[in-house]
Amino acid sequence: MEGWTMNDPGDATASDGPRLGPGERLSDFVDVCVGVAGADGGAVVVSSPRHPDTRRVLHTTDSSAERIADLLYLHGADVDFVSSDRAVGRTIVVGDRRDGARWPLLIDDLVAADVGWVRVLPLGAVDAPLGCVQLHRRSVRSGPSPAGTEVLIEHLVRVIGPVVAGDAALATVDGAEDGDTDLTSVAIGILVARHAVAVDVASAMLRAGAVARAHSSVAEAQRIIATLHGLEEP
Repeated sequence: MEGWTMNDPGDATASDGPRLGPGERLSDFVDVCVGVAGADGGAVVVSSPRHPDTRRVLHTTDSSAERIADLLYLHGADVDFVSSDRAVGRTIVVGDRRDGARWPLLIDDLVAADVGWVRVLPLGAVDAPLGCVQLHRRSVRSGPSPAGTEVLIEHLVRVIGPVVAGDAALATVDGAEDGDTDLTSVAIGILVARHAVAVDVASAMLRAGAVARAHSSVAEAQRIIATLHGLEEP
């Protein structure tokens, strides 16, 4: 298309519209995770591997998510993963006998907070997580998750999560909100999980989609994210 140039993922220009800051990108990432998991809210918590007691809540969707993050920390159920939990994270269900036996006081607090289900996923590398993504639901899911949902959410948290969380953490230290990464990072992660391809292949798919639809790479990334909510065709 004459007069139109394709931008590389992450190369936000004036034609792409307003550039999102690290905090906004982190918020969008959490919203995507909440939508994929069918949750009611979520939070991102980071901690230093050298100082496990050092903890920062980078983002919460609402006051309930903030309260739940505090409860998980107080009961030692957030970033302190045991070996059996590391690969898939930790799911705590109110009413589950095993969870009730393992986390009796936490379960009581979750009931008081009107929460029926909590999912905690390691952020980044399994062996050395940067922190965790926490998701919660008011009610327990009545049936199994849709096919592919678990794989998708785990890919998002492991591959994309550390990037957006790291940028946001640095921004809070530097007082800056003008990084170069944008929504394309999240969209590429979705394509990686959805099509089981490498990151460079997913990046090429995103650019090809932008060309085919004659819009920017950021607009294509927004379209891909919208497919998670059924607002666009995959």
